[in-house]
Amino acid sequence: MSITRLFKDIDGREILLEQAKLLRERASKMPHGVERERLIKAARLSEAQANGGRWAESTELRPPG
Repeated sequence: MSITRLFKDIDGREILLEQAKLLRERASKMPHGVERERLIKAARLSEAQANGGRWAESTELRPPG
């Protein structure tokens, strides 16, 4: 599924990866602490969501373990 944005098709995966990049950039500018860890966790979640679809669409799909 894609979203049309300013006459350009953008894949949902691209949006999630861009969000992760921005969250990591914000976190890198912050001092160590709870808020920084929250941003890093949100970035990891966005990356996992972006890559989860690739796993689900794989022709070699196997359960974890």
